[in-house]
Amino acid sequence: MGLATKIQPRLRSFEARVRIWGRRRPLLQTIAIVLVSGLVYGIAFRLAISTFLRDNLSVCWPIVGLQVAFFLRTPRRFWPQMITGMVIVQVTLEWSQPIDQVVSDTVSDVAELLIAAYCLPPLNGVSRWIKERGLLKRFIVWPALLGPAITGFPVAAAYSRDLDLHVSYWPYWARWFTGDAIGIVLWLPLGVILISRETYALFAWKNLSRTLGLLGTFSLVGWALFNYKPTPIAFLLMPFLLLIAFKLGFSGSAIAVNILSIVSAKGTLHRLGPFGSIQEPYSVTALQAFLAVSMLMCFPVSILQLERDDFERETREAYERMEKLAISDGLTGLANRRRFDDIFDQEWRRAMREGEPVGVMMIDVDSFKLFNDFYGHLAGDQCLRNIADSIRSTVNRAGDLPARFGGEEFVVLMPGTDLFGVLQVAEVLRYRIELLRLEHKRSLHQIVTVSVGCWSAIPKIGTLPASLIEAADQGLYSAKLNGRNRVSTISAEIEEAAVRAS
Repeated sequence: MGLATKIQPRLRSFEARVRIWGRRRPLLQTIAIVLVSGLVYGIAFRLAISTFLRDNLSVCWPIVGLQVAFFLRTPRRFWPQMITGMVIVQVTLEWSQPIDQVVSDTVSDVAELLIAAYCLPPLNGVSRWIKERGLLKRFIVWPALLGPAITGFPVAAAYSRDLDLHVSYWPYWARWFTGDAIGIVLWLPLGVILISRETYALFAWKNLSRTLGLLGTFSLVGWALFNYKPTPIAFLLMPFLLLIAFKLGFSGSAIAVNILSIVSAKGTLHRLGPFGSIQEPYSVTALQAFLAVSMLMCFPVSILQLERDDFERETREAYERMEKLAISDGLTGLANRRRFDDIFDQEWRRAMREGEPVGVMMIDVDSFKLFNDFYGHLAGDQCLRNIADSIRSTVNRAGDLPARFGGEEFVVLMPGTDLFGVLQVAEVLRYRIELLRLEHKRSLHQIVTVSVGCWSAIPKIGTLPASLIEAADQGLYSAKLNGRNRVSTISAEIEEAAVRAS
């Protein structure tokens, strides 16, 4: 059992306990959400600055993307508390900056977060989320383009007024737009998969070696390309990324692209890798475009893969249904005559080789034609289903095969069972059907009953399986002849004939 398989149920149990605790203590729940949201935001803020920012030049700003993922997974009634924690931490971290910059950063981040969160569908699993109608279009238009574009205006206005920064309005707006847009394109999908339970399947024990092997190889190749002297060979990563998308799905490809964003950002900011020869800040712009295309390419590939998997699953299920219909009776769900004949022939030959008995019981619903005429065909069908349920619950030993023989007749194959065993099971079955107390006013017993004929024999060379069926059928005829609602064998008829002859 893999580590992820062990952790997943514990996380679900912990999540359920937290929900119960929160419902009982709403004030403490609010405080906890504010504190946790603020703590997570603060840690992510520091990591983003140390990884993606150098000399006021940012490859991407992942904070908003991660925050949006958590918002999509959280009910909207908790969003105000999460925003409060985020605002408190951001104001605290930027307290030394001019007030207009602090306000513009905070307001723009919150606005950008809400634009993305309101325009994307709620998160209920990666597979369902990625197949939402129009997701890619909504993702590109609102979170990736319009959100950063709109919120960049007040930030650019505040920072361009700072004479110490020596930046003009439109270059700073472009810097904000590209950094936030790439951060959302890369890190929103990563956040989505990290908080989705489906991702655990990649790290289950049976999939762990494949997942680590593919991601590890991709990471090493990416690190080698972006930490070597400038050489324009970034395209070499595309075949690896497509392989990961097909083998590990959207979750694996999103993890791969974000690993690449980390190793490539360091190298590019230090003038290394495929884009290191390009003059700043255009080297960062080229890297951002490369990462954006890489991530957006994973969306249609993953959707095609999911649709292929769905098609294969539906085809397999349809085949299984057809196969089941071919061997089962559509009304009762028991095996049909064709299935019974096939298994009977196999068991007859096996019993002949091993010298074991084969038991059979023939079951007939007493006066069923009268029942059908009086109560109607729908009631007749329901009656047969009730009889089949009783047979199924009574004959439950592995290897036994109950089947519908035709019309109101049923048959049960019982390999390895002598006549005494068959008679015992048959009597239990007859009694259970009698206890159903299904009304049958045209019957002598006023309820639905069955007659059962039984026989068991050890197959001999030269004998046919049909001889066993004929013997059980003669037992059934004996039961009908002697008043119905009884279990009988061919021997009973022989004994009665001998008594009458004497």
